Amino acid sequence: MPNELPNFEAIADDMGYLPDLEAKYRYLIDLSKKLPEFRSADQIDDYRVWGCQSSVWLVPILDEEAEPPVLRFRGASDSTLVS
Repeated sequence: MPNELPNFEAIADDMGYLPDLEAKYRYLIDLSKKLPEFRSADQIDDYRVWGCQSSVWLVPILDEEAEPPVLRFRGASDSTLVS
């Protein structure tokens, strides 16, 4: 995979130390700013998640190098928190 996966356990641990929901929201927003840029060419109806209040796109990527192969997703939203 071209992009390294986040350390979800470390993120969960960090969230456990934050004092309230507002701090957790700020932490998630800060993390989202570090994500690779989502190509506008991928913001198409085929990748759109319908039924959400905000616009959300999920692009499936088959990682055939993983053993066994794994289906991963890149995503984006027009909502900062959802991103």
